[in-house]
Amino acid sequence: VADSARCPSCGAALVPGSVLCVQCGFNLQTGQRLGTQIGGDLPSLGSAVAPAGSAPAMGGGGVPSAFGGAATRRKVAGVESANKKKQILKILIPIGAVLIFAGIFIGVRMLSSSTKKSGLAGQNFKNNDDRLVAGLIEENGDPHEAKAWFAEEAHESIGIAGWTRQKSIGQVDQWYSMGAKKVLTFGGARTPAIAAELPDEPAKRAAFITWREVYRQDHEPSDPAITDVGQKYIVVKF
Repeated sequence: VADSARCPSCGAALVPGSVLCVQCGFNLQTGQRLGTQIGGDLPSLGSAVAPAGSAPAMGGGGVPSAFGGAATRRKVAGVESANKKKQILKILIPIGAVLIFAGIFIGVRMLSSSTKKSGLAGQNFKNNDDRLVAGLIEENGDPHEAKAWFAEEAHESIGIAGWTRQKSIGQVDQWYSMGAKKVLTFGGARTPAIAAELPDEPAKRAAFITWREVYRQDHEPSDPAITDVGQKYIVVKF
């Protein structure tokens, strides 16, 4: 072995490229000798390496598991969701109760109104005029007494459909002069029909029946002839 391949401290042969002499511990780069132990047992690794599967020592109770944290968050979220549902129910239940009672109230009112309007509709009609009055009340609500209606509504547009206001008032006055118990109009500004409630006296009733039959022949020739069958009304429709 060449001199350059030996330890300058102890003269032991060196492996080419070595930095440390394994015989005396001489460091070729620093020029210092390190202490070495030849033979003997290696230090136990048991004190430095923890057994497999064991948890490292932690101060303050260690770091909580990520799975445990997720479970806790889910639990908290579930409680919050349940509380929100309870609060929503506290609001919705009273609202629902109010709507139910409102629906019952409206239903009763509508039934009452329908019953009121259908008072004539439930009768055994004597003729088509009585049936027509019932239909007009069903469609338009309570009828108006004609004189009061004209007194309350002074505009020229108020009257019988197709007639002027003055002609409409003249027809109402004629029927009252003939003995009508009441003359009725229906609907809004232009009534689609007028009806006279017939008197009880046979002679006066006969005058109305004759008037109505003449009107039928002139305006409703295809309708059945008008006779006195005990009907309550005569009707002129437009």
